[in-house]
Amino acid sequence: MNKKIKPSLNGMQWLAILLILAGLAAAFSVDFNRIQLEQANRTAGIMVDYDELFRCAQGRGIPFEEAVRKAHNSGATGIIVRERTLDDLEKTGKIVILQGAELKVNVQGGQFGQAAAELEIDDGATYILTENQTVYDQIFKLLEAKKRHPQAMGIGPYRAIRTDLYSGELSLLGVGYPLEELKAAAEQGMGVVPRIRNWAPVNEPSIQAEAEAVARIPGLAGFGFNDETLPGGDNANALAYFAQYFKSLNIPLVSFEFYDQSGLNSLAGLMDDRVLRAHAIADNEIKKYNVVSAVDRFRLAAAERNIRLIYVRFFGMDQPVAALDTNLELIKQVKTGLTAEGMAIGTPEAAAPVTTPMAIRFCIGLGVIAAGAWVLAITAAPLAKGRWQVPSMALMVLSAAAWGGILRLWPVPAVKLMALAAAITFPSLGALLILKKDMAQRRRTQALPHAVRDLLLMSLVSLGGALMMCALLTETRFMLKLDSFAGVKLAHILPLLLVPLALWLRERKAGQFFLRTAETPVKAWQLMAGALMLAALAIYILRTGNTGVSSVSSLELKIRQLLDTFLGVRPRTKEFAIGHPLMLVLLYFGYRFQMYPVLLLGLIGQVSLINTYAHLHTPLLISLFRSFNGLWLGLLAGCAAVLMLSRGWRMISKQPKGRGHS
Repeated sequence: MNKKIKPSLNGMQWLAILLILAGLAAAFSVDFNRIQLEQANRTAGIMVDYDELFRCAQGRGIPFEEAVRKAHNSGATGIIVRERTLDDLEKTGKIVILQGAELKVNVQGGQFGQAAAELEIDDGATYILTENQTVYDQIFKLLEAKKRHPQAMGIGPYRAIRTDLYSGELSLLGVGYPLEELKAAAEQGMGVVPRIRNWAPVNEPSIQAEAEAVARIPGLAGFGFNDETLPGGDNANALAYFAQYFKSLNIPLVSFEFYDQSGLNSLAGLMDDRVLRAHAIADNEIKKYNVVSAVDRFRLAAAERNIRLIYVRFFGMDQPVAALDTNLELIKQVKTGLTAEGMAIGTPEAAAPVTTPMAIRFCIGLGVIAAGAWVLAITAAPLAKGRWQVPSMALMVLSAAAWGGILRLWPVPAVKLMALAAAITFPSLGALLILKKDMAQRRRTQALPHAVRDLLLMSLVSLGGALMMCALLTETRFMLKLDSFAGVKLAHILPLLLVPLALWLRERKAGQFFLRTAETPVKAWQLMAGALMLAALAIYILRTGNTGVSSVSSLELKIRQLLDTFLGVRPRTKEFAIGHPLMLVLLYFGYRFQMYPVLLLGLIGQVSLINTYAHLHTPLLISLFRSFNGLWLGLLAGCAAVLMLSRGWRMISKQPKGRGHS
């Protein structure tokens, strides 16, 4: 650094620098190991839906085994199957369901032989008839375990079960899996992931029976749940029983992206976070996609969000006769897209457990505390009149002691709080170190490369904070999105308040400026500019985090797709189109208090840069590449803006101040 950016440092600042560097060194070791683990876990599975494949086979008039073979040859590696209901089994001809009154009519008509006429039939009961012993055994055992009180009967050539069920339970209550068809799929090399249906009441015997039903599935590659609430919900006892019986199966739990299931994250913790993330296009969205756009979505999910099971839902299922060929081509294209991203196609395994040692987290936290104390010192310096070094160092010591205690007692809340502190502190520190008091005067004699250098240095400080934040939260639960960075809105808003406040306190004439502004009549264009700025900030806040997709226009979606195609990893729009260019303009022309709106919008780039790394489920190399693309594109846009503004200013300056009188 030259002396324009790095003035003479005092003891407190040297201590802060040493602690920050130590924290960075610790963070680098964690982040490097994380990158290695992420690169080692590059196998993805392509899953198809059992019901959709079965319907396509029926529509084409081919055996299910042949449809499975075609899907496997196209690139599919597995099948996801929902637990069967009684309605499902009846539609496939495996059982017959009769209400008591219906059965009585059939018996009286002699359909089941003379012996059946002597049976005592309850008009209000439900009777399940089948000739398949395996199906019978599976249904009976699960109905018994789920407290539906089945009774065994023989009705003519059929094995029968009498039970009391509400009409809705025929299509909701799970009674096992299509073992014969799944055996055929497993023989073709397909893995099977069952989705367990909810039921009540939930107890240990019913969970044990469900686990035994799942264990009988051939080619078992994982298990998941079908409904928004797991059986038993967040009931600790129920989840403990699930973990006890399903851990013994030695298969991962499957979570479905964008489908929140109550109790799943808690169960994942009990299963040592052995989880695979799956991604599908929802039923209500699939009509918006074609093969090309669907492949792009699946490709990005696997490459950028740690998805390891691509759940390919079929197009055109309103015409299943013609749907098979279309979707076999879709599977081929998905395989090609994943391979192009460097993924291996196969049966994925849950990632190895990852955690950051407490000593390393403590060291990283000290670096964040030091950065925070430095920001506080810069902010308070005009008020303290030089008497701020000792209080700042004392605050650092007290904060370090508190950090150590909280980290030991409540490690997860502690690291989430410190990660939030890093996201707020480092973009603020970078901006305050670069935006010097005399910049407006110095910039008049400096060239554009100096402004570029300053923006790079500012971004480097923010990146350092991002890597420290990442290292603090490097843990399996965060990487699998079973837990997440806390305080997204605060991380986006507080630096926009903190930096202007510090700069306002530094300006000796800021109060006079406010007084003059308050006494000046407001013009229409100023009201319009203020309204536009407030609207922009509102959109900025609403679109933070992983939500707000509905606010993205179709044009922006197309631009994003183009950027993904040409750059490999799409940069954040807030960085390359808004934040970095405006910050470069500010650095070139020099900061003045009157340029507060430009400062506010320019800070968005630094805030967005560090918050990119709050998406812990995104591989770290992808985030680094995203930041790099955002920075160089933002620099190009900023340089173009600087040149255009400079030329425009020169043209305005050359205009005569007034017309001559003739």
